[in-house]
Amino acid sequence: MAFVKDDDDKPDEKPDEKPEMSPWAQPDLEEDKPKRVVGWRMGQAFTEEEVREIMRKEKGARQEYRGLKKAVTKSRQKEQKDPMVGLPPTWQAFWSTVPHLDPQDAHKQFLKEEQKRARTAEKEAAAKSDLEGLAVEPEAAGPLGETTEEEIRRLERRVADMREVLQDKERVSLEWDKKLARCKRLREEADERARRVKRKVEDASYHHGVTVGKMRSSDGYFRYLYEDTQSDQQKKVISLKRSCALMEKQMDLLKGHVRLLLKVAAEDGSLAEGRSAPSELPDGELPKLPPPTPHRMPPRSPELHH
Repeated sequence: MAFVKDDDDKPDEKPDEKPEMSPWAQPDLEEDKPKRVVGWRMGQAFTEEEVREIMRKEKGARQEYRGLKKAVTKSRQKEQKDPMVGLPPTWQAFWSTVPHLDPQDAHKQFLKEEQKRARTAEKEAAAKSDLEGLAVEPEAAGPLGETTEEEIRRLERRVADMREVLQDKERVSLEWDKKLARCKRLREEADERARRVKRKVEDASYHHGVTVGKMRSSDGYFRYLYEDTQSDQQKKVISLKRSCALMEKQMDLLKGHVRLLLKVAAEDGSLAEGRSAPSELPDGELPKLPPPTPHRMPPRSPELHH
């Protein structure tokens, strides 16, 4: 007989839960990068963001990081570099048989030894040449078998010859000293003349600048003066033209006034003549006068209107 276990008897299954992440980097788990620990300092863990902040604020940390980075780069370059690069063919042929050894160090040591040997050979050659220069000349040694007196006379003659040569050299040296002194004196005189000419040129340049400045200032002053005079002249011409126009107008008015006066005077004269010559009338009758006409007054002078 089979028994079927009820579902209620089954233990409660937990839902799928993501395993708790370790603060350390694990390649087989998905990591939360912002919370990942990438370094320690004095027992305190730092994430990538905190490390970046420290690198940004602390100069010493940046320098240490750069030094470590350079060291790692150099070590990697040494590992990747071919040890046979730059070696002669014979060295490459030999050291290729012993790949576990470093051929570069051996080659550097060999070059140092070669340089030492070359310097030693140069020193020996220089010492040998100095010794050869100090060796006695064949002429000074004299022939074999000569006596002491002959050697003394020969050496005295040689000393006299050397003195003559020395005197000649001293005379040449004195001549050169005189020439050098003359050249030095000429150079000093030339320098003094150059300094005087330079001072004169500087003074002339200064005076030229002052003169040019005065000329420019004078030109500006007289230009402004001319412009002011020209503007004043134009204003005066305009005012004179206006005055002439006003005077001509006033003269025209005066001429009209004079004409009216002459006309009125002429009319008054004709009336007076008419009154002074009456026709003969019968006794007891008076002449009939025309009706009085309104007397026209002459216009007043323009001066009275002001």
